[in-house]
Amino acid sequence: MIEQTFSVKRHHMLPILFPVARVIPSLKKGSERFLNNQLKLREHIREEIAKHKETFDPNDIRDFLDTFLLEAKKREGDQNSTFTEEQHVELVRQLFLAGTDTTATTLHWAVLFMILHPDIQQKVQQEIDSVLGPNQDPSMEHRSQMPYTEATLSEVSRVAATAPMAFGHFTTSDIVFRGYHIPKATSVEVNIWSVLRDPQLWPEPNKFDPTRFLDDTGKFTKREEMIVFSMGRRLCPGERLAKVELFLIFTSLLQRFTFKPPEGNDMPSAEGVFGLVYAPAPFQLVAELKK
Repeated sequence: MIEQTFSVKRHHMLPILFPVARVIPSLKKGSERFLNNQLKLREHIREEIAKHKETFDPNDIRDFLDTFLLEAKKREGDQNSTFTEEQHVELVRQLFLAGTDTTATTLHWAVLFMILHPDIQQKVQQEIDSVLGPNQDPSMEHRSQMPYTEATLSEVSRVAATAPMAFGHFTTSDIVFRGYHIPKATSVEVNIWSVLRDPQLWPEPNKFDPTRFLDDTGKFTKREEMIVFSMGRRLCPGERLAKVELFLIFTSLLQRFTFKPPEGNDMPSAEGVFGLVYAPAPFQLVAELKK
């Protein structure tokens, strides 16, 4: 169901945002397929929540579902509590949607950029070898010791911009933004892509260059313009999880393999395909075991 969710074409979402577009048969069919898929996904999550309620033990919290149920019980009787079953279902749905496909797609981009930039791949591997050697498994404790690797992952996230548009928000009051009046309760979407590719912030924005995230001494430096996970109170709650997954998996892969295009094949394209996420076009590779 998650795979079907992300395979939808972005223009098929138009009837959901603009109901008048439902008169176009192809768009109506695509949006209905997406919505039906979400209904099935929510129903599956409801079934899992019901199972957890039957076996819930406040002294044995097994997972996120139990954690939410425990907090909901603490707030029973509070009319302002947001710990409702609908909220529970939506949080779990978003954790699976945002916590699986986007991370996997970013890893696809990471491998692609290593193929396209073998010199950068070699530098990352040299740093991994110097910190971990060939056999030690990476942990988050190693991240601060590997500034070039972290800078490379930051540049992957910037150039890939896997989620180029933020989740929908609503204005909480009437505002004027750059001369445009936006009424209260208007649905708005933030174009994250435009920030990550802004040439005033990132010289030669289409160039893959990890040194953007290194200072003069070679230390990793955070940049406030990196709003891959949005910003403010409504930023993506899965940011920390995604960064952990990306670092551990990417480091493990490059510790063991060197990625190349198949012999005789042209280099794959760095141009992506827009859908619900921005993904690399399908490409072939060879994963050569490091000696």
